[in-house]
Amino acid sequence: MKHKTIATFFIFLFIFSATRSQVELTQKTVNDMVNQIPKLIQENYVLTDKRMPIANGFTQKIRSKKYRGISNPDSLAKTLTSDLRELSNDKHLYVKYQKPGEKQEEFGWDALEKKNRIIEKKQNFGFTALKILDGNIGYLKIIEFIGLYAYLNDES
Repeated sequence: MKHKTIATFFIFLFIFSATRSQVELTQKTVNDMVNQIPKLIQENYVLTDKRMPIANGFTQKIRSKKYRGISNPDSLAKTLTSDLRELSNDKHLYVKYQKPGEKQEEFGWDALEKKNRIIEKKQNFGFTALKILDGNIGYLKIIEFIGLYAYLNDES
C-alpha cells in the first residue's frame, strides 16, 4: 500500500538530452519537446481528473509562444518545471535536463521500487530499537511499517 501511495505522487515526465557538442537547443528541438508534454500528461499523469486541465493549460502556454527563444537546456527545464507545477500544483512533477555523460536515471514503477528498497534496508525496515528491559520485558521500537512482503523473495 505504501508503494502505491508513493507512486501516486510521483510522475516523472521525461528527460531530454543533448549530444556533447550541443550546448544550445534549436527552436525545432524546443518545439518538438514542449509539444510532447500535453500528450504525456494526458497519458501518464497519475490523477486522471487533472490530466486534461493540466494538458490544456500547458497547450495555452505553448500557443502563447512562451518557450520561443529559450535555447539553454537548463533554462528550458526550469521554465517547463515551473509551468507544470503551477498548472498541476504538484511539486513532484518536473522536467530535467540530462547533461552529456550523466548517467540516465531509471524511471517507472520498478525503478521506484528499487530506490525504496535501498532506503528501507538502510533504515532497517522501520525497526530502530530492540531491548530487553528490567523484568524480562521486551521493547521493540518501530517507526514505520514497511511492506516486507516485497522482500520475501529478495536474495540481496
